[in-house]
Amino acid sequence: MEHLEKIEKDGPKDLDFETFREIFHPCFSMISRIANCQFIYFDFKEKYDKAKEIFDEVRNIKTSGTIPEYIPALKDMDPEGFAVSICTIDGQMINLGQYDESVSMHAISGVISYLIAHQQIGEETLKEFIGSEPSGNQYNSLELMESGIPHNPLNCAGALMSNSLIYRGESNAKKFEAFSNQVKKLIGNRKVNFNNEMYLSEVTKAHANYSLLYLLEEENVLPENTNIKQTLQFYTQC
Repeated sequence: MEHLEKIEKDGPKDLDFETFREIFHPCFSMISRIANCQFIYFDFKEKYDKAKEIFDEVRNIKTSGTIPEYIPALKDMDPEGFAVSICTIDGQMINLGQYDESVSMHAISGVISYLIAHQQIGEETLKEFIGSEPSGNQYNSLELMESGIPHNPLNCAGALMSNSLIYRGESNAKKFEAFSNQVKKLIGNRKVNFNNEMYLSEVTKAHANYSLLYLLEEENVLPENTNIKQTLQFYTQC
């Protein structure tokens, strides 16, 4: 569209073949799929119905979990809140339940941090800092692999390590801005907010996370020149 606007800045005009090719070459794959009717799932209705069936089945399961009491800001959250959103690679959406309500990301952010780290330093280097094995323990267990690195990116130790690896050399303000922009892209350019009450609740109760960071420092596996306080602040912001 930017190319077309430049061409038409002096008024509408016909496109010759060479100009057409220049404009659409970067997105030729998309144009080709549109022309060949390959841009949507034709059985999307079936996929939606199956997703709805699974959603209803899971929603009716009786749960015994409780809201964590160590985070005061969570006390006002709806324990019955439940939603699922599925986006196909071509942008078709399945939204079920309370999908349009804003929620705090908490541990989900660790997955995104790991993916950003994968982008920025590559898979082979990332393996030196974070393992890919189940620990068999709770997500916040104070335990590492024999090599001293976290078992995987989905427990607290792994998430903390991921955060220490990304946007190296930037201030926490710049890091959070970049992280928020990445999240914004992942959720369809919807607005990303910062919950200060949740942040303050988390950061004042972060004793175990401090312990994990110092444990990683003791094992000498943190990236060089890692600032533990700044890393924890950034982790908690995310």
